[in-house]
Amino acid sequence: MTSGFLHELLSQEPPKFVESKEQRDEINNLALLLSRGRAVITTNKTEYENDKGKRISTYEAAEIQTEEPFRAALQLRCLGRALAWVHGRDHITTHEMELLRRVVLSTMPVDRASVLALFQDMINLKPGYQALTRKLCSEGIGKSYNRAIQLLIELESVKILQMSRITDENGDLNLYVPFFEFRSLIHRPVLPLDHNADLTEVTDKEDAQNEDIESGEIENEEMDIRSSSTPQFGDASDTLA
Repeated sequence: MTSGFLHELLSQEPPKFVESKEQRDEINNLALLLSRGRAVITTNKTEYENDKGKRISTYEAAEIQTEEPFRAALQLRCLGRALAWVHGRDHITTHEMELLRRVVLSTMPVDRASVLALFQDMINLKPGYQALTRKLCSEGIGKSYNRAIQLLIELESVKILQMSRITDENGDLNLYVPFFEFRSLIHRPVLPLDHNADLTEVTDKEDAQNEDIESGEIENEEMDIRSSSTPQFGDASDTLA
């Protein structure tokens, strides 16, 4: 059945997919999140004595190897268009975009993904800050305190999370939140998808997008989904702005 469906699909001329600006921006941010999340990081453990004479262990990123996001952006764009084509559409919808987000979150190292998953539920975060502390991270992922620190420092080093310090009744605290461009991608819960509803429902927004595409108001390169050639992305500022 699957083989027959694919043979029939490939015998047809594929649609010329055009993403909206919002979709292009989200795909670029997803590619950036993927490349940073899969970075190879070497950390060194160091110890120091605080002002109370207590020995404190911490980790520092010694070396970071991060791939540029352009190849990931191309792969995500191709995947989104392929999914839309298989779903019988001539444009990408929120259903395909959500699938792309889940692919990205599930393809980074498991421990890092587990830390980021904590942001999907407010119960894991410090009240009033929507931020993760080292203690909450350790409890949430079920790992040791030192391992939680190491993971948070890794995610901070690759610029997925940013850290700030506050002082409360418990003393000094390090707070971690996602960088602005990743917040909606990381905070949004991963809920069960209703494929039947998603594959039949067309929103007014998507209808409007189709009208814009047909009228030429949305400009973007056209790429045959069956082609192996690489589209022109322009320079980094054009792609990731």
